[in-house]
Amino acid sequence: FCSNFGKGKIIQIQRRKMLVPNGAKVWDGNGWNALVDDESLPKPYPPKTNSHNDDSTLIFIGVSAFRDKRCPKTLFSYFSKAKFPERVRVGLVQQNANEDVDCVKEYCKLIQKEKNSMQCLYEDQIKVTRIDARLASGPCFGRHLQGYMLRDEEFCMQTDSHMDVVPEWDVEMLQMWGRANNEYGILSTYVHRKESILTLENAKDKSAYVPHLCQVKFTDALKPRYVQAKLAYNLKAPKLTTAWAAGFSFAKCHAWKAVPYDPKFLMIFDGEEFSMAAKLWTRGYDFYTPDISLIGHDYNKVEEGPSPHLWYNNHAKEDLGTKGTRRMKTLLRMIGFTQPEDLQNLGKYDLGDRRTYEQYQNFVGFNVTNLEITTNRCLSIAWVPFKEKWPPTENNLAGPYWSRVLSNQIKDGSLKIDFVEESAAKSKVLDFYHNEELPYEEIFVFVTILLLAILAGFRMQSGRRDKVKDGNDNV
Repeated sequence: FCSNFGKGKIIQIQRRKMLVPNGAKVWDGNGWNALVDDESLPKPYPPKTNSHNDDSTLIFIGVSAFRDKRCPKTLFSYFSKAKFPERVRVGLVQQNANEDVDCVKEYCKLIQKEKNSMQCLYEDQIKVTRIDARLASGPCFGRHLQGYMLRDEEFCMQTDSHMDVVPEWDVEMLQMWGRANNEYGILSTYVHRKESILTLENAKDKSAYVPHLCQVKFTDALKPRYVQAKLAYNLKAPKLTTAWAAGFSFAKCHAWKAVPYDPKFLMIFDGEEFSMAAKLWTRGYDFYTPDISLIGHDYNKVEEGPSPHLWYNNHAKEDLGTKGTRRMKTLLRMIGFTQPEDLQNLGKYDLGDRRTYEQYQNFVGFNVTNLEITTNRCLSIAWVPFKEKWPPTENNLAGPYWSRVLSNQIKDGSLKIDFVEESAAKSKVLDFYHNEELPYEEIFVFVTILLLAILAGFRMQSGRRDKVKDGNDNV
């Protein structure tokens, strides 16, 4: 058994195979395959503490919502179905138009009705970054902002804004993470429909199918994208896999601090997950298919109001999307996108050094040079060793940094960034981005057009008043 240990260093591990079927099976698209265990293989670094069994361990949930009227029910589900809701924290990035429902205000109505209380329970455990929907630039931009609302919570979950969970999800999620027995383990997959995860008893049925994300393809635009999740059942513990999903991810928060979202991945959809997986894996993080389904996604079409995918159709931002795609392909070292200057500009958002990119390609089963999918990686796979560096947060953008920059605005537990209504927030936002990551030219054009529109409105109103006055004078 050969393994790259560290960067570019090869070590030989002499071992004898001890393959033992574990009773679990995976559907890979062609048929059901038995999974096997090999106890002679190297094992991941186990959890540093037993905090996943502690009822007081804090859980941070990052949610990025774009004009999503289902967001209030999502927050309501997280708090009302947690066994210990007092430990749940939410960092919400809300990208709304003026006519859209406010996620927190509507959540308050739901929880007040449920608890028959005038109080909005747990509202002080929700931080909000509000952005005008016209400035939304895709999921990576929104999810980058989530990280700045992180404090000292130990576990982090990222989800979409239209989700549901089973009762006592908080306890079960932590215990499931513990079963992976990996400090750097990340539970992640394309989850089931929310209608199929109604009860905890159903969720804990090991014979029930769980979604297993494990295959990648290249789109016609030569962007990597995961194939629809396969299935697994009878998993005794979360299964090591090759893929990371943005819509559901649960890990220690040091993963978020070590591998923050790149704010320059603007207007990126295809490639978001695969590129983040590459950054996480090369920094030592591993992905696991959950062994039970505790969370579900609302895949139903929105009948009324805006779609949460409307940001993708913003043609005014096509140029930003072109730049974001170039940066994403540079990160992945795709042919024609390896200019030294572009690679250097990735900075802290580049790949890690715990494992090599070549190892990542072998692990996932693809070749970036010829865009070839090389092997089926849905079945039993081996953990790839690396040399641990602790703590793993050299790229930390959360916690103290956020407190320094915006300490005056978060005392009330909420941050409002509204480019249209609050001019005072603009200077803070510029500081917040260290004058390098906000699309200033676009904002300048937008603000200029907005001011001209306001001025034109004033002139029209003034003209109407003059006409009314003249009419009254003639009566």
